[in-house]
Amino acid sequence: MIVIRRLYACPIRTLVRSSHSLASRIPFTQPSPSQQRALAKYLDYFNRSNWVKQKCLAMGVEHKVLETALKEYKESLLRDSVNGLSLADAVAHIEANSKMDKVLLPAFYTFLADRYPQKVELLRSLMSFSDLTSPADWHSGARSMKRKIIMHVGPTNSGKTYAALQRLEQCATGIYCGPLRLLAHEVYERLNSKGVPCNLLTGEERRESDGVFKWAATVEMAPVTKRFNVAVLDEIQMIGDRTRGWAWTQALLGLQAEEIHVCGEPTAVPLVQAMAKETGDHVQINTYQRLTGLTVKGAGLGGKLADLKRGDCVVTFSRQNIFALKRQIEEKTRLRAAVIYGSLPPETRAEQAKLFNDPNSVYDVLVASDAIGMGLNLNIGRMIFERVEKWDGMRTKSLTVSEIKQIAGRAGRFGTQYENGEVCTLDDYDMHTLRRAMKVKAPNVMSAGLHPTLEQIESFSKYLPNESLASLLDRFEDLASLGGRYFLCNLDSQRAIANTIAAVPLTLRDRYIFLLAPCNIKDTLLASRMLTFAKAHASGTECPLEPHISLPTHAPNTIEDLRDLEAQHRVIILYMWLSQRFAETFTDVSGASVLKRQCERLINTGLAELTFERRRKKSKPRNRLGDDARVETVETETPLSPPSHSDVNQGILDLLPQNKHKRPGMGKKPRSTETVIVNFLKKTLDRPAKSGGSEERY
Repeated sequence: MIVIRRLYACPIRTLVRSSHSLASRIPFTQPSPSQQRALAKYLDYFNRSNWVKQKCLAMGVEHKVLETALKEYKESLLRDSVNGLSLADAVAHIEANSKMDKVLLPAFYTFLADRYPQKVELLRSLMSFSDLTSPADWHSGARSMKRKIIMHVGPTNSGKTYAALQRLEQCATGIYCGPLRLLAHEVYERLNSKGVPCNLLTGEERRESDGVFKWAATVEMAPVTKRFNVAVLDEIQMIGDRTRGWAWTQALLGLQAEEIHVCGEPTAVPLVQAMAKETGDHVQINTYQRLTGLTVKGAGLGGKLADLKRGDCVVTFSRQNIFALKRQIEEKTRLRAAVIYGSLPPETRAEQAKLFNDPNSVYDVLVASDAIGMGLNLNIGRMIFERVEKWDGMRTKSLTVSEIKQIAGRAGRFGTQYENGEVCTLDDYDMHTLRRAMKVKAPNVMSAGLHPTLEQIESFSKYLPNESLASLLDRFEDLASLGGRYFLCNLDSQRAIANTIAAVPLTLRDRYIFLLAPCNIKDTLLASRMLTFAKAHASGTECPLEPHISLPTHAPNTIEDLRDLEAQHRVIILYMWLSQRFAETFTDVSGASVLKRQCERLINTGLAELTFERRRKKSKPRNRLGDDARVETVETETPLSPPSHSDVNQGILDLLPQNKHKRPGMGKKPRSTETVIVNFLKKTLDRPAKSGGSEERY
């Protein structure tokens, strides 16, 4: 039987400095002698690590104190007498294959501060500034209010957000906070079209009218210093996102609204209730059911694109596969395909959705990535998964239960010809995974994201005046002390930006603002323009946009041309974002808007005709699964080498039954990865086909 494993990735610091121990989350008994010996080996490596010693010396710990403390730390942890990290937790982290240096180091800092308080004064001061255990106390305005949190939870297409927006329309002052500027624009246009005046506030754009007291905003822009009657916080489950979760935490804890209407998945309910208990806010839960039916088909399409019909959406997870499928669909059928994927400008995605929804347009089907999971209203009759795994930047991983359910839930839309949605896979052998995911309850969101504030970084800087901003972020991450309901969001992107502009003479405050800009440093053009823009601001001169943008005169003819246009669009968005923070430097806002629209027109025109040949690799295991099976390389937004054998194998292994209580190599003699996969494939192929199968309704 194929099962889906879903290990909730709870950040290490949350587990180390928390009353909610990892040992309590994983079935675990008293550590055995062999497990304690394994921990002792990890501690020996830890004690000899130059990386650990350099970290501690940079925190002002003297070498002599450090050598003694490391020995005492090992002995104390094995005796289960270290504050903040129990012996059971340490062993549980080994069983969970955690990065042990990231587990042991925070607890060692606490050990040093407790054992040698007079000799590590700098360390103790820095630890006090990185205390994130009570983020609710950062928002005194919200704490002075008695707020009511009304949760609207349910699956996709259940009307939960509609109910919250109805309340926003009725109030005198209010704000909508959404995860995408596309959603903020949609709410802004919806309210104004109904005669309800509304302002717009996103990272790149601000439309404000006098005497208007309602706002549609992206969640990062939520003004926590203004008072409102009603606030709507959409997609609350993203509070657990490893990079953006901090924005939802800030909004939930900091919005000064009498009523906060929180919309999203039921998986976030326990966490929101726990956070509200800390703040003293009352929580009311409204549960919604789907307004339309959703049926999991009994069988897939058998790999036959010819069986597609109008209203279908085929989901895959790379730009390369999207265009390859578009080409194959239009060659093998009489259907035309619109396309939607994440790196397209939001306006282009909305235009493609409009063309797909319009029954009078030339487009019949949609080929899309998981970008359709939120932010777009789509008239989809049948959702078809071309695959049930995707490349995450490091390896091929199975889709999570939440991802599968959210994408599948886009099928069927109330008030359209496709009220009763259907979901299946393109290949029959993926149906087992889909059925299992649709039956399994998605795991709850366990913790909320946090991000260091400017004030905290400034405090660090006073004690470490010679450290770069990237180094200050490192120190903060090492020392951050968190409560059990919170985790520190991933700071890799901010560190990369900090390193890129490290040589530019900026104030710490301005440098911190640049860190928050929408900039992926792996995008070489964007990184180059970020550095140029930072230098312009440091010099105090005006910086027009046009010299830094080079748009072609014709639509893209190749995938490379399209990539270049998308990169140019990201540069324009970066400039517009900076213009909202440094208006005296980035003055060409109207010119940027013109270039943005011109770039989007070129992209829209190119999408109508662009196709892309699919590359095939014989080494892929999926190539064995029938004549019509497809084997693709995965392409990300930046150049990466194609996934290795081990990456592909691991993607299949993620679907196999696992013994959660045994580490690899323990117990029976291990079989090679190839043997496991071959046996798995044999069983799958030998399974009798179910003609038509049985349908399941949700």
